[in-house]
Amino acid sequence: MEKVLKLGLIASLVFVLGFAFEASMMLPAVSETGQGMMIKLSAKTIPGTGKTLVATEPLVGFDTQQSEKTAVELAKRYLGLDELDKDIVFVFQTDSSTIDGGSAGTAMTLLAMAVLTEQQPAEGITVTGAIGSNGDIKHVGGVLQKARAAAAEHMVFLIPAGQEEQLIYSNHYYSPKSGLYIEEIVPVRINITEYAKENWGLEVQQISSVEQAAEMIFTELNLTRPSSQTPKLPKFESDLTRLDQLADSMLARAERAVGASNSSIAKNYLDLAISVESGHSYSRANYAFLALVATDSSSYSDFIANKLAGQLSSMSSSDPIWRGEAELRLIWALFSETEAKNARAEWLMISAQMVTDELIGDDGISPNKASELADQAIIDAKEILELYKAAGADVTEAEKNLDFAIKGYEVGLYFGSLMSALDSNAWARAAGEAIYPGQAINIVVNQTSWNSTGWTEAYRRHSLYLLDQANSDPALFEPAVFSAYRAVFHRDAFIDQGFLPIDFEFPEIQWVWLVVLVLSAYIWKTRKPKTQLNQTEMMHLVEAKTGAIKHLEKLRQDGEISQKSFTSLMEELK
Repeated sequence: MEKVLKLGLIASLVFVLGFAFEASMMLPAVSETGQGMMIKLSAKTIPGTGKTLVATEPLVGFDTQQSEKTAVELAKRYLGLDELDKDIVFVFQTDSSTIDGGSAGTAMTLLAMAVLTEQQPAEGITVTGAIGSNGDIKHVGGVLQKARAAAAEHMVFLIPAGQEEQLIYSNHYYSPKSGLYIEEIVPVRINITEYAKENWGLEVQQISSVEQAAEMIFTELNLTRPSSQTPKLPKFESDLTRLDQLADSMLARAERAVGASNSSIAKNYLDLAISVESGHSYSRANYAFLALVATDSSSYSDFIANKLAGQLSSMSSSDPIWRGEAELRLIWALFSETEAKNARAEWLMISAQMVTDELIGDDGISPNKASELADQAIIDAKEILELYKAAGADVTEAEKNLDFAIKGYEVGLYFGSLMSALDSNAWARAAGEAIYPGQAINIVVNQTSWNSTGWTEAYRRHSLYLLDQANSDPALFEPAVFSAYRAVFHRDAFIDQGFLPIDFEFPEIQWVWLVVLVLSAYIWKTRKPKTQLNQTEMMHLVEAKTGAIKHLEKLRQDGEISQKSFTSLMEELK
């Protein structure tokens, strides 16, 4: 009764404010107990300034609220409207206490069109589907349960194209021996169009776009697909110092390697790296990396990679995001068995170079704290992955990164494991929520609400760079969404995690292997033709640097130099 009164109050307020038009549709949904059900979704216009509003009961989750905003923006683009002199109010009528998810996105777009053109949608038709980039209809979950609910109302059911094949579970009995009967629940693949018709008398049709759905819903509405509206690539200063240096180093190595190579592919990647505008460090480094890989000029050492991993696993970090990014690339080097050896070698060299550039301080995040964060992130990533997988999204990249997270965790690379789990989460959302303008895209585009530097700012800029490139190559849109989510998740990875005092120790074995790797990478990349450095000469250099590091550490422990001086001297030594 209280719910009816609240909805009635909303209706009364709409009337008083000057109600203009109302349209509604019956939609199939999945209840909190997993059963199919029908709900009523209404859209109304009231005088306003173009806001999208929603009734607050039942409680509407964030994903549904985001879908409402996306639906209205998409409807405006389809109809060629820039500004509105009215607000649109969505009202859900259901017995459920909560509404969430993106599966009502198509219906919301159609209803927004209905109230903006003052047309009533056809009766007897219902639809499910999330809204994708430029009007694509994306896969959703619970199609079979929704079909059963639609059948009970004798409606035509529109589903996303590609979701015709569904799983049902059948009871199978067999007797392995006399007197023993076993029941198995066996998954069976069905064609829902045929199955629903034969069993429930339900007509099911597949749709791939909003305009295709609109043709069936409206009698007088001819739509053309709107053009892509990605934000213009902004100009940035080269103010990501360490990342700029890392990118410049990779570009220089790529130029030398490509110069000694006959690979046209490597040359193309190098040209792309050089053409990237100033301020987009990660985008430039990414192309330089691809150029280096294409030259096939590097060799990978599993022995050194495992030594480096073993030493990092016990080290706290005052620079946890930077450490996480370094370990992330080490995890790729260790566990990308299907990748070419030279790709793994480049990841290993980048990881080692980043570790030597890590900032040193008096406090930071311990491996134990990083392991707790990684453990929870892996659980969260698995839940998100399964959610979008069930909805029909291609979660191949998400699964790969979740596997990296688990393997990194097993060898004690907790900072990198955390970043891998966050990347898995980001890929799953990118696969299932490639919606423009999406949640993460809005955040990274709006620079005024962004507060981050370093890697996460570089990822934000890379997302904007990919969005700009997606104008000519739509396949880059999903990676752009991934990079946007990645920027947000990595930025918040250690938020509200108090830094605790830590004591840095530099055991000889730890620095020996790190310095061997860095020196070998440097000498290999910079030596002149026919100049050789034998193993003995290499170890002399290693011992010299190791001795200097140990000497500085002893001076710091004895109080002869301050922590600030120690840090400065370490930077000079590197």
